[in-house]
Amino acid sequence: MEVNALQQMLSRFKQLQEDLQRQVNSVTVEASAGGGMVTVKMNGQKQLVDVRIEPDVFAGKDQEMLQDLVRAAVTKRRGASTKNSRIR
Repeated sequence: MEVNALQQMLSRFKQLQEDLQRQVNSVTVEASAGGGMVTVKMNGQKQLVDVRIEPDVFAGKDQEMLQDLVRAAVTKRRGASTKNSRIR
């Protein structure tokens, strides 16, 4: 194979990698716990970008329950993200 052909192939692979990275960066996924009392949103790099907590959670002033719900929602979403990334 000629050097020019290899360079062109490398350039195409590099462009494909950049395109795929842009697609991953644009993905957002969310999960909830406690019947929707806590919802988390993560981006394609599995970074937590949003946490929503229903006001009812604060009414009980149960800090431990809130921590458990946030942890459960993040764990649920991370598990689904990992599972989805293995499928693709």
